[in-house]
Amino acid sequence: MNYFQAFSIAALIQFLLAICAALGMLKLARRNGLFNIIEAELASPKPLLPNTKIAANTHWTGIAGLDSFLSLMVMFFTPILDRRNISLYVQGLHFYGLLMAGWILVFVESFRFANAGLALSYAGLAGLLMELGGFGLFLPLWCLLHITTSPLALGPEVYAQPNATALMDLHDLKAIPWALLLGAGVPGAMILSTKLPYTSPGLRSKQLWILIRIFHPVFTTLAHRILKQVTSAPDAMFAPPMQQKEAVLEGLRSIYKVATFISAVPHLAVLAVVLLAYFSPAFIRNETRKALKLSAIWTPAPFWTSNIPKISGLVEGISIFLTWDELVAAASIVAWAFAINRNSTANSKDVRELPLALLHTAFLSVVLGPAGAAVSLIRERDETFFHV
Repeated sequence: MNYFQAFSIAALIQFLLAICAALGMLKLARRNGLFNIIEAELASPKPLLPNTKIAANTHWTGIAGLDSFLSLMVMFFTPILDRRNISLYVQGLHFYGLLMAGWILVFVESFRFANAGLALSYAGLAGLLMELGGFGLFLPLWCLLHITTSPLALGPEVYAQPNATALMDLHDLKAIPWALLLGAGVPGAMILSTKLPYTSPGLRSKQLWILIRIFHPVFTTLAHRILKQVTSAPDAMFAPPMQQKEAVLEGLRSIYKVATFISAVPHLAVLAVVLLAYFSPAFIRNETRKALKLSAIWTPAPFWTSNIPKISGLVEGISIFLTWDELVAAASIVAWAFAINRNSTANSKDVRELPLALLHTAFLSVVLGPAGAAVSLIRERDETFFHV
């Protein structure tokens, strides 16, 4: 299979996954009653957060339409953070690892010299669309854009100087970890350390921090721009080209280790509790054991039937939405990284045969999670590019 055939297949896969996400997430949410339940609650005189007696904050900006949308987002994410919803909580934990590790890849790719001036360089906008419109919907669109516009997607056999353009400004590189920590890590930590009853817009409000975390791509981008000005690497910037390559590659390796950790830890934790519930049921309460079945955690309801049943409650609807969100996003990021990896290693003496490469990717996905597998494949791409 030549490059252009592989290119076409990879692009088609991402396009089909985006359609699948739109149908599995948005169509089902409208047809099964999920959006109607949330909208009805928000329209009540005193809206409450799902399965609680806690008042939902519906006044954020003073702009009615925007406030309604922001309140809808809070209503959607609150049940995921409620540990009483065991299946949904575990599902959300696993999805969070995929989301954040995937976001790191998107953010890093935006700073490559080869992607400068392209739509790919606007990572903050891409990340915001993924948060507000669905990770499973906009990640395939980003992957499609990357495959069709980035010179780095072409690989050494088509693109003459991948090793130079895969580089990035060392000031950008050094600011990335701190920007991610401030823009995404701090809001996540604050969600865990605050309480729902504080409904006024203040720093003690979990509802406020849920919204701030949703906008983390914007805050991460802003933090990066500020930190870049105070982060310096003067010696490395004037070093010979080979030393610059090694400095960039070493920095990327560190970022990839963190991204792999973010993906692997929740993935392995969820895998462990699911296996424990299956093989050692005596140690877990019956109700909890039922909630930890794979069929309870991930519920991919069919969207291709004309008769879509109504959901029994908000938690069920969110679980269905999140299932398609995660399944499509996982397939998308692995398919994208696999295609990019294959193109970059096409002329390498260590290139794997296709069946072996597929098995290798599947193994990485099981051990590190889908995003962890993608990180590993992109790291291998970088190693190949920098040593061409």
